[in-house]
Amino acid sequence: MLRMLQKEYGFDIITNDIETNEMWMEKYGISIPVVEIDGELIQEGIIDLFTLEEQIQKHLN
Repeated sequence: MLRMLQKEYGFDIITNDIETNEMWMEKYGISIPVVEIDGELIQEGIIDLFTLEEQIQKHLN
């Protein structure tokens, strides 16, 4: 889903393995996947395309 939107909007995707950082494990452990834009939590757990695209558009404008 993110790759599809990346092709359309041209943003970078940064993937982090939460198992490599104890703080991330505590913060995100049961919430993955997590999508943040510029440090702002957009969605976690179940990601829906409509909300994700809406937030990407908001942050790119």
